[in-house]
Amino acid sequence: MGKAFLYGNGGSSPLNFKLVGAASAPANPGENTIWVNTGAEVTGWVFSPEAPDSPAEGLVWIKTGLSSAVAFNALKKNGLRVCPIQAKQRISGAWADKTAKSFLGGAWTDWWNGELYAAGNLYESVTGGWTSDETSGAPAITYGESSMTIKATAAGVNKKVRTGKKIDMSGWSTLTFEGAHENAGAYNLMGLLDDGKASVASVILRDGHSLDISSLTGEYYVYFQVRDASRTTVVTGLYLS
Repeated sequence: MGKAFLYGNGGSSPLNFKLVGAASAPANPGENTIWVNTGAEVTGWVFSPEAPDSPAEGLVWIKTGLSSAVAFNALKKNGLRVCPIQAKQRISGAWADKTAKSFLGGAWTDWWNGELYAAGNLYESVTGGWTSDETSGAPAITYGESSMTIKATAAGVNKKVRTGKKIDMSGWSTLTFEGAHENAGAYNLMGLLDDGKASVASVILRDGHSLDISSLTGEYYVYFQVRDASRTTVVTGLYLS
């Protein structure tokens, strides 16, 4: 079991949180305790949207974004809102993903790890569900226990569905689709839309299931485009990494 690294629990500290690195959850945690599940010694931590330069062995990097299910005020006085997204630790010269939880409202809360759809879960707090801006011929979405099926209702015209909320893409590298789709040519797309609902990046699902978003920052809608009513796109997994 690695040593627990605590910070923010001193009486004179201006910080409103603790960070604990240990292989088991700490007993009697206080509000805003962050537990990073690790068996390695934690030598320090950094909150940042980008990986720190020249990280030391054992350093924990808390990747931050513009929104988070476990956002909190890091200061006891005044305000410094922090939005944690992922926890990574420098082990053997590389970044290792670590499970992290926050103690909020008297209970441990799991961090969001980039999932947008999995096993019937729409992650609506992040995605806002799915919708369409089409005024006619909007694709039909069928929700199953373990998949989401998107099907065109008008033939020969490109139509889109998108997430109800914009999602912060800062710090993520890839948007990945898992599922099945019938080859619908070059118009069967997955991509991102800006505020004006214009596509800023996309991939033809026929050609690949992952979209490189490493150059993008800020918030975007995720979308799927379909066209042929006789062919479906079945989503079993959709996630950022």
